[in-house]
Amino acid sequence: MTVSYEDNSPYCMAVHSWKMKMTKVPKDVIESLRNGKPIADSRLETLHES
Repeated sequence: MTVSYEDNSPYCMAVHSWKMKMTKVPKDVIESLRNGKPIADSRLETLHES
């Protein structure tokens, strides 16, 4: 999802968002990734920054 955001790929963002929703990723995490914002969960944010 981070790569899709950085590459500005609307198609990939849509597909990855859908898959994340289907696997029950919290909505706030998906929105943070879609908008290039920090993730509230510090463990996930650490992975996001890597």
